[in-house]
Amino acid sequence: MRLGYAGDVAISVEELDALIADLAVSSVIVLVLVVVVIILYYRWARSVLILVPTLLLATVYAFALASLPPFGVNALNSNTAFLGAIIVGNGINFGIVLLARYVEERRHGLHAQEALVVAVASARIGTLSAALGAGVAYASLVSTEFRGFRQFGVIGGIGMVMSWAMAFVAMPPLIAWVDRARGAAFARRADAPFTSGLARFVAHRPALVLAIGIVLSGLAIIEVSQFDTGAIESDMAKLRRKDTWTRGEGYWGARMDSVLGGYLTPTVILTDSREQASAVAARLRQEVSDTELGALVSSIRTLDDVLPRGQETKIAAAAAIRDELTPKLWSLLSPERRADLEHLLGDDDPKPVSLSDLPRTFIIGLLERDGTAGRTVLVFPRPSKALWEGAPLVAFVERLRAAGAAATPRPARVAGSLPLSADILGSIQRDGATTSALAFFGVVAVVVRMLRRHTTALYVIGSLTVGVLWLIAATMVPRRRTRSSRRRACRPGASLRGRRACPRGRRRSRPMSRRRPRVVRWPPSRRWTTRSQSRTPRMGWAARLRACRRCRRSRASRQRQA
Repeated sequence: MRLGYAGDVAISVEELDALIADLAVSSVIVLVLVVVVIILYYRWARSVLILVPTLLLATVYAFALASLPPFGVNALNSNTAFLGAIIVGNGINFGIVLLARYVEERRHGLHAQEALVVAVASARIGTLSAALGAGVAYASLVSTEFRGFRQFGVIGGIGMVMSWAMAFVAMPPLIAWVDRARGAAFARRADAPFTSGLARFVAHRPALVLAIGIVLSGLAIIEVSQFDTGAIESDMAKLRRKDTWTRGEGYWGARMDSVLGGYLTPTVILTDSREQASAVAARLRQEVSDTELGALVSSIRTLDDVLPRGQETKIAAAAAIRDELTPKLWSLLSPERRADLEHLLGDDDPKPVSLSDLPRTFIIGLLERDGTAGRTVLVFPRPSKALWEGAPLVAFVERLRAAGAAATPRPARVAGSLPLSADILGSIQRDGATTSALAFFGVVAVVVRMLRRHTTALYVIGSLTVGVLWLIAATMVPRRRTRSSRRRACRPGASLRGRRACPRGRRRSRPMSRRRPRVVRWPPSRRWTTRSQSRTPRMGWAARLRACRRCRRSRASRQRQA
């Protein structure tokens, strides 16, 4: 027997377990890889004792400072849980530069103290500019509306500054202590063949390198000019745990949806009175029946559906009907009809059904904590892949909010997991361009202020711009290839295997019984052509025969009309 769990609670537990497990694994992997890279680069095992402790201290200090006022980040979320690994990966750069300058001076024959002075003096301005620039870029996320991104920006910005501070405050004493026993200079190391060859090529062929860079930048500009919101991944099903579709909630949730046909957790619309809730529900039911909203809504429930109004009037009407039924009329009814009528009319002295008489399962979501009932509208979505995608999800939530705003004086509030996801996506789309601009101009301001020399600052800003441009273009190329392959698959001359990648073909495919023939030939031994012939196999003999009979009858009808 296999046992599985499905629903919103199961999704939360599954994703939290995956987050904790991935956090532990990623932290160990980052530390191991950092240690390995340090040893391979410096060829000096003691360098680990210099870089790793200061880096860990910077990470701890960053989280500690972020928990203090005015920041008050006292808990981690799915956005900030991996910031420890991010601070380690980015913050180690400053220590690497400082230690590399020290080792370089030691290999040139300087004494430890002299090499340390030269290293600190030559590396502090450049690394401080990089730390402040990275900190400003992280801090730009504070301008977003989403709290997870704001906390990410606070911790990341503090982490970059603390990494630089610990590198230039704690590393020099550690270097002097670790290297105190080495009186002689470091052994000179031969130049790496790849980097030295690349440097010689750039030095001897600057025009060629510049031409290649201009061509690649032009191609990147053309690619980035086609950027739109469709290039942003909005299918949240692809962000879930990897094994969820084989043995997790995704696997069991699909089976639950096929059995129940609807979500157990509703989206709640909050109003100010029972009358407003009834008006919102009526408007939603009208839209469900008249628009495409019906494909996404399974049912709508209010207190009127479980506790009808006007019970006293109905009881009086039932009593009047009972009084009109004379014994003669009762005797004329069959036993079955008499039992049904007695069941409908109820007892001789029926009482109105109150809220306390209803089972708890009937009023879940309709009864508030203070005892108020009837001010909520429960909208149960229909299981659909569209609710995992960004655009349909945002449109669905907007339709609910529009219905709540149109039916009540004060706009109704929509709450639940689906509105939360839609608001996060909306925040990303609204704040993405603003945050990116703040980060870029903040880095530019830091570079200009720290370097001061206009030529050097121009080189740094130019290389940053070109690098970001190439990065965006490189991320767009695979997506464009996927779209072009789908367009080729939708062409009439594409093979059957290629047509399976055509989204229009998948949407248009219908059951065999619903496909209508365009041309029918007789006798049946000849090829039978359908509207979707290139995507479907041939019909059986019985289906062909029925189609041909319908064709002959329609042809005869047209001839009689002519």
